[in-house]
Amino acid sequence: MTRMEREEFITWRAPEYEYRKRGPDWFWAVGIVGVGLAVTAVVFGNVLFAVLLVIATSALLLQALKRPRVLEFGIGERGIRIDKTLYPYSTLEAFWIDEGEPSHLLVKSEKLLAPLLVIPLGDTDTPRVRETLLEFVYEEKLREPLLQKILELVGF
Repeated sequence: MTRMEREEFITWRAPEYEYRKRGPDWFWAVGIVGVGLAVTAVVFGNVLFAVLLVIATSALLLQALKRPRVLEFGIGERGIRIDKTLYPYSTLEAFWIDEGEPSHLLVKSEKLLAPLLVIPLGDTDTPRVRETLLEFVYEEKLREPLLQKILELVGF
């Protein structure tokens, strides 16, 4: 057991995101839309944008094939740990536990590149997580970003 794990009150493992198996129809639809948009960009004389669309569509298709990694999470006296990255309490403004299915811990951060952390709780004891975080961070009702909800609806 490492020093960091000994300082943590709660630890758990969960996949970094919920994996959804996609059928061939999904891949065909994304490919057709991506190529259609690229052809439209070429027709309007914007070849650079067409190339960007083809690259973005390819990246999206490759990402859809990838299985999520199982990450380790921890809540301790110094902050919240996501795998090997520690978010000290001094950089966190508020938290909220979304009891939906699956449940998530939403954490509002002062960091510019990660303003809202969405942490899967897996099979963790959510009341214990809440009690522990209340000692260090203010509780405020937070919502998942709209873009993330749209991506979930589309199947990503």
